[in-house]
Amino acid sequence: MGKNKRQDEINLITQGAQLEGSLITEAPTRIDGFFKGEIKVSNRLVTGETSHIEGVVEADEAIISGKVKGTIKANVILRLTPSAEINGKILTPKLVIEEGAIFNGECIMTETPDKLPKEDILDQRATQLEGTQ
Repeated sequence: MGKNKRQDEINLITQGAQLEGSLITEAPTRIDGFFKGEIKVSNRLVTGETSHIEGVVEADEAIISGKVKGTIKANVILRLTPSAEINGKILTPKLVIEEGAIFNGECIMTETPDKLPKEDILDQRATQLEGTQ
């Protein structure tokens, strides 16, 4: 893998495709099918309205239009479009939720999400919130 982000190529998982495992890439990626596992995109991730993801998603920028069950970590910005349905945890410095999007879960917004462990910080924050009640 080179250090330059791949802007001239795109990864595509089409509607009807079903994948399980790990996807790690520097190229922009679009998912319209089913994916279960870990996704790490050092670039832009776009999920279409027909997408269904279960697991851990990490991207620099993510635009979600389908269903996600699990954890989403967007290092720059996360956008939930009107057709998005998220059940899980979000970690991002910038979040846009468009009218109609569904989000059930926990969200932590910080300027430096890359310096925080994925699950540890979420568990610590949940413990802090429970202590204030």
